[in-house]
Amino acid sequence: MVGNRNILLSIFKTTQDFQLITEIPVISPPSINGSYIEGSSVNISCTATGKPDPEVSWIRNGQTKGSGSKTAYLNFNSIKRKDDGLYTCTAKNSAGTKSRAEILVVRCESELVLKFTSLLQSINSRLDLLYSSRKLSDICIPP
Repeated sequence: MVGNRNILLSIFKTTQDFQLITEIPVISPPSINGSYIEGSSVNISCTATGKPDPEVSWIRNGQTKGSGSKTAYLNFNSIKRKDDGLYTCTAKNSAGTKSRAEILVVRCESELVLKFTSLLQSINSRLDLLYSSRKLSDICIPP
């Protein structure tokens, strides 16, 4: 009290509303080069952005082949023909899920195709090339 007056001291508490911002994932084009030669080392990445950071996975036939936060890697020390096919990169966070399908193609090593052609020529066989060279390059000889 000061004199005959009461002084009322008010303390105002300010609050700020925080809005949680979320963004559905956006997948960058994966680093698939189209096709790979059997036996080669292959590393493919899939990267996604979003808020919060998305969990990214490579999935094939319902099985997770690689996963990570923001980036997933698909690694093959020595890729095989059986590894070719459809792979799906999936990015997921609390805002949603996005997926991108990619086809991985594994070709025979060119040297094997040349050995196959030489073998046919050496036994005096005649190969009537009804198929394009692309089709011929798809022929693999098991080791």
